[in-house]
Amino acid sequence: MCNQDKHEKKFHCTFELAHCKSAVQIYELNQESIKNLKSTLKASKDFKHLNLKLSDLRDIPGLLTVRTSKKDISVLGKKALNIAIKNLVESRAKEGQKIEKIILSKTLFLKNAHQKLLKSAPSLLKHRVKTIKNKFIQKNIDLNKDEIANELSNVALKHDIAEELERISFHIESLNKLFKLKNAHGKKMDFILQELFREVNTLSVKIEKPDLKDLALTMKLKVEELREQAQNLE
Repeated sequence: MCNQDKHEKKFHCTFELAHCKSAVQIYELNQESIKNLKSTLKASKDFKHLNLKLSDLRDIPGLLTVRTSKKDISVLGKKALNIAIKNLVESRAKEGQKIEKIILSKTLFLKNAHQKLLKSAPSLLKHRVKTIKNKFIQKNIDLNKDEIANELSNVALKHDIAEELERISFHIESLNKLFKLKNAHGKKMDFILQELFREVNTLSVKIEKPDLKDLALTMKLKVEELREQAQNLE
């Protein structure tokens, strides 16, 4: 009997094997009777070329005996159940190893992407400031130095990704620590990934440089895929 836990994606199964016995029919041939039959057939001309079958012999008295034996099959049932449980455990272990490889691969991508963005952060800010200055020049906007500095400061503050990168680093490190534990923690992993997704999403909005924006969007996709894998962990 199996019951599903409403709060967790688990099935709790209990098995009960009753004391079962199965009737088995055993056929035995009387060797002495067979010898006498063979002698009789050889001596008779009428049966010289006749092909006899078992069905022809079963009615000859004393030649074939049938007895019924009751065999306990509960032991066989337990053995089959143990084999099935063993196969299930091995299957889940292999599945867990595959999931672990997928998760480690995706987290490694996130770590490398984070390092690339961290190195590119200063150049991103310079690129943004340069773009704003060029817009001022192209549109002939007449601003004094203080106004320009104030505007650039606001732009720099708005597009600064230092905090997001710092939090992303923290969440990736939290995931790595979680994977080192022996027991699976799917719920905790999902919570960390939610926070990570939020930071990566903000990051992708702030970045305007095409190649790095594409990298941030790919990070979002990897985090979503990791959340799917987290559902397979207990």
